[in-house]
Amino acid sequence: MRPGISSASGQDVALKKLKSPSFRAGRTSIGTVGTGWIIAFLGPKLLRINLQEECKRYEKEMSVGASEDGMHSAWHKYIIRAYELATPGLIAGKTVSEAEASVDGRLFLENLRRGEKIIPFDGDTVLQVGDIVAVSGNHEALVEWSNRAKEVADPELLNIPVESVDVFITNKKANGKKLIELAQQPMSRGVYVTRVRRGSMGVDIPLYAQTKIHRGDIVTINGTKKHIDDIIGEYGFADRPTSVTDMVLVGAGIVLGGLIGAISVPVDGIPITLSVSGGALIAGILIGWLRSFIPKLGTVPSATLWFMNSVGLNIFIAVVGITAGPTFVAGLQQVGFEIFFWGLFATAVPMVLGPLIGKYIFRFDPAINLGCCGGARTSTASVAMVSEQAKSNVRMLGYTVPYAVSNTFLTLWGMVIVILLS
Repeated sequence: MRPGISSASGQDVALKKLKSPSFRAGRTSIGTVGTGWIIAFLGPKLLRINLQEECKRYEKEMSVGASEDGMHSAWHKYIIRAYELATPGLIAGKTVSEAEASVDGRLFLENLRRGEKIIPFDGDTVLQVGDIVAVSGNHEALVEWSNRAKEVADPELLNIPVESVDVFITNKKANGKKLIELAQQPMSRGVYVTRVRRGSMGVDIPLYAQTKIHRGDIVTINGTKKHIDDIIGEYGFADRPTSVTDMVLVGAGIVLGGLIGAISVPVDGIPITLSVSGGALIAGILIGWLRSFIPKLGTVPSATLWFMNSVGLNIFIAVVGITAGPTFVAGLQQVGFEIFFWGLFATAVPMVLGPLIGKYIFRFDPAINLGCCGGARTSTASVAMVSEQAKSNVRMLGYTVPYAVSNTFLTLWGMVIVILLS
């Protein structure tokens, strides 16, 4: 027998308590319900902040560089109208580039009719009196444009193919760039961002001028087909809806990960292993990383991802509950009811300390601190409660990275704890 460990030691008693259903029940109940309450209601008090005011302040900082109407109106609404240039000196007489820059907001000329013909043009083309132009932009910019030109009906001129496409960002040139920076690039001409999703859960990221885009993000854009094709060719891959899952790659990843996880290396008599589930997790991380470079690799429909993330997890929790339920009363009789409160304590303390660690050690911005805590706890429900209290979705900017890291450690570190206690 190894020195320091005996069958009658306190470690065995502690391990027995940790394995008890009472402890698991206490931990699970507070982990599910208590996380949301502590982060959403107690968290702002611990940080001594007004959550709504902090989120408004953060939104204002993130919108620096946007037009007066805001990044939301400038990027979300996509309208095309036809105008006749009847007055010299207002728009007629300017180049296309000058005309586009003459209003506050993103506005682009999509088509040009001169006489009876629709003619090609570029930024240096000089507009003339009598020209009819098709213009795309947000509603406010087009209202300003209408004060300088006469709106007309021209179905042929407005017959421009428009589409909405999800773009999987793969180009490192876009990695870490702010939306306001990307909007100023030539290839972004005539393209409007309506949504950004990030991470395995497809979390919606708020759209502000200072919002940064990262490789692996899925950005939904609207625009004419020509402009859409230009930006897809520059920044990524068109992630169009599919109903087919790449089962060969998914199956191969699970098998390979399982084989790697099944390898056990004894160290001083202690078997060190990733476990089958840990190996599959590592394989998934590697494939996900490769997909940020090769998006055609490992195609899985969004509905399938939702099923795996939501239904699969709920079934797992249900099975744990069904298994532990019959022995709950027996566990209380054997170990004592106080272990239930120890379960509450073991899960509540990290959630109370989390916001303080984020504030004083990591120096997180108060607006995203609680989102980071919810991600570290892998609790989407708690972050939703924070959003409800803050009246803002800013917290999602701090949610995605801690969520991914925590999910990884949740699988790997659990085995380390078991080894240490056994």
